[in-house]
Amino acid sequence: MTDNYEFSKSSIEQSLDNSSPYVSKQWGYVGDINSGVYANSGLTLVTFDLSSIFNSVSMVDISSSYITVPIQIVSAYTSNNSTGALIAPTASSAPWAAHGPKAGSHQFLHAADLQVNGKTLQQYTPYLNVYSHAKLLSQMSQDDLRTLGQSLNLGETLDNPQSLKFNTQQNQTTTGAVSYPGTTASNMTLTGGFLGGNGIVNNNPFATSGGLVLITTLATTNAAINSGATTFTLAAGNADIVTPGMIITIPGNFFAPNTIVTAVSGAGVVTFTPASVAAASAAVYDISFFVYSGNGGDGVQGTQFKGAYNNGLYSRIKKYADATNGTVQNLFGTSATTGATASTIMTASLANNEFKPVTYIANTNYIVTNDILILRVRDIFDSLNNFPISKRIDAQLRLYINTGVVGSVLQSGGTMLHSAGSNSFTNTCPIIQSSLEDTPSGAAGIVTGVFIAKATTTNTFGVNLASCNTSNPMLQCRFVYPIVTLKPEKLRLYQSENLNKKFVYTDILFNQINALTSGATFSGILQTGVSNIRGLWIIPFVSSSINGYVATAQATGVTTFSQLQSPLDSCPATNGPLSITNLQVTIGGQNVLMNTLNFTFENFLQQVGLYEKLNAGDLGLSCGLLNQTYWENAYRVYYVDCTRGMPGDLMSPRTVLASWQNNTNVTVDYMTFVEYYTEASVNVETGIVTK
Repeated sequence: MTDNYEFSKSSIEQSLDNSSPYVSKQWGYVGDINSGVYANSGLTLVTFDLSSIFNSVSMVDISSSYITVPIQIVSAYTSNNSTGALIAPTASSAPWAAHGPKAGSHQFLHAADLQVNGKTLQQYTPYLNVYSHAKLLSQMSQDDLRTLGQSLNLGETLDNPQSLKFNTQQNQTTTGAVSYPGTTASNMTLTGGFLGGNGIVNNNPFATSGGLVLITTLATTNAAINSGATTFTLAAGNADIVTPGMIITIPGNFFAPNTIVTAVSGAGVVTFTPASVAAASAAVYDISFFVYSGNGGDGVQGTQFKGAYNNGLYSRIKKYADATNGTVQNLFGTSATTGATASTIMTASLANNEFKPVTYIANTNYIVTNDILILRVRDIFDSLNNFPISKRIDAQLRLYINTGVVGSVLQSGGTMLHSAGSNSFTNTCPIIQSSLEDTPSGAAGIVTGVFIAKATTTNTFGVNLASCNTSNPMLQCRFVYPIVTLKPEKLRLYQSENLNKKFVYTDILFNQINALTSGATFSGILQTGVSNIRGLWIIPFVSSSINGYVATAQATGVTTFSQLQSPLDSCPATNGPLSITNLQVTIGGQNVLMNTLNFTFENFLQQVGLYEKLNAGDLGLSCGLLNQTYWENAYRVYYVDCTRGMPGDLMSPRTVLASWQNNTNVTVDYMTFVEYYTEASVNVETGIVTK
């Protein structure tokens, strides 16, 4: 700790009465006014009326409140993507991992607005999830992530930047064609590419082949593998085979499974120790080299990031209790047998009693996950985060939840293909369809839907997910709030001093710049007439005009889609190494930056040094989850601090202009969020707000 902190700690008066100002703190909730009826298509509106929250002897700490949203995620495999014929999931296909949430419960929220006493405290702003994620990653600590990550659907670790891939026609290695969505599994012949899907993808939650990662496959004659041989010479260009310990396999059982490479010479001679060698006829054989991948999501020796997988996705889906197959740990299962003969400790129905996230098979063919989203109001509304405790809050709160259905063509081995035509999410798809090596035999596609409370009628790929005939055990969204009773001496002083309590909060204004081509420059107005400007966020994404593009030589009927809409991408929790240079921001005719910036991670740290931090001085505390590797490779976001200036200038309505250059090889879309401070007052006795 710093000297200032130690001195401040010693200067604070200590007493037994300072342990808590409260006599009691209890929790209550109110349900939404939707009465359990939700559209579950595109954006679903959820409305709360908080005017009934009042108690003459207690107060409400609205800043600590949160919202629970009962979500049901349903997936089904199809054998025919036109007729909707279904295939039952199998235990080996890992149905519990077929789908999972993107990082953060806030990804399910597109927008929200708040009125108190008929006054708008925070207006409707689209893509609130994109802004909230950037803010959260700037303010949370590693301890926060470990403690709260699972509760907030962030997981125990962030999405892995090493497993992020960009699949386009340029890196497609097989030209076999498919007509999207495809009518049978056999016409899907894209096995040489699109592992994980088309466009930006990060949807592989597991190390491949049960931990084995294929490094390369070589053609070799029987002379190299005949009885007694222990060496052979590699062809040129096989730089990935550089280490002993690799496992060798050859079709036909010429080598036993535990045959390994013992040495690799500079001349390309591979030495191995076969456990057994069978006689070989004159032929050419494919010899494959594998290595084991660890459980940390990292790659293996050879090409950079080869074999890496998204352990961040795995950390989120593992919280779902697997009731589809309780034969490994015998903790969760479908058996209803009780007493001494019980085969498992918990069943799906018992888990539902405590609202535990659980995955189970419904009606033979449907993979169902019940989850309860936790949305902290402090992450959504800065006004409620700074709102003082009061006896009443006469508020109307509206949430716009991302719901919908997506379908993707697939083939075993993790090859997937997606198109905007089979996606009903209008803004952000909040879930990921996992790239799995093993899918049910004959599966031609997978359809996944996100619903509030229960699945409603769908028709993507001809599949009606409502046929799962189940629902989340919580049938209505809830607003949960703490009720506090202050000690009498504290209450009298608090009420007398806060009949006109001032609070200041941050609101945002949104703008979007689309299709800025490689090397092109944007220069223009982002917002006009803005006072008390706090800062500017610029968040880029691979353009919806090119993401997911597939050459007609490989597929027909595929239309592009935005990164945010992709069920194969971890976006908007990640976006990619989307660089901008020559950045300048101008407010009221004055440059905010002394020089135009070729924005680096060093500049990012300079601009967010005090952003959403616990300390505004030198207490020695630090928070924020973004390090250099993650920022440069997986999550490029740009922030410019605009708080410094003369009071007269800050309070005057001014125009925000910006200019930058697209320093990438692809066309990029940009979202901008201008933050500004707003001041309001509240009477803590009556809850009346003036603004």
